[in-house]
Amino acid sequence: MDWKQAKAEYIAGGISYRKLADKYGVSRTKLQARATREGWADLRSQAEAKAEAKLVESISDRDAKSTVDIIGVADKLLAKISSVVERAKTAQEIRHLTSALKDLREIKGQKSEADMREQEARIRKLERDVAGDGAGDERPSGIVLLPMVADKPKPPEEDGDG
Repeated sequence: MDWKQAKAEYIAGGISYRKLADKYGVSRTKLQARATREGWADLRSQAEAKAEAKLVESISDRDAKSTVDIIGVADKLLAKISSVVERAKTAQEIRHLTSALKDLREIKGQKSEADMREQEARIRKLERDVAGDGAGDERPSGIVLLPMVADKPKPPEEDGDG
């Protein structure tokens, strides 16, 4: 019996004690006893957690690179817009440039003072609502309580007349 190989297969995942026991020709009870003694289940959990952490890190790195690329392109667009601003003559051209600047600002995650104040006011209102400071007010809370509904409607009762 190659215990190291069986342990490695179990830790790698995808196989149960029963299938390992069948594969290596040993009783499930004997294999499970050894696995318990050596902490195979904990080692499998640790391996899964490491694999998940690597996956999250990989996705995060990819997203960060993508964000950097987008910001780089946005910077290049901003430079182009800056060079065209001097030549804009009509109101329509100016509106297009303004719209493009707003889009770039959104892409880069930059907010205007007014947007920031509005967001902060919304956050304060939500905090007050959650804290219950609005108790007694007649303002709607946004929460609607619905009555409990039975899983299956009961059929109408028949009278004996019909």
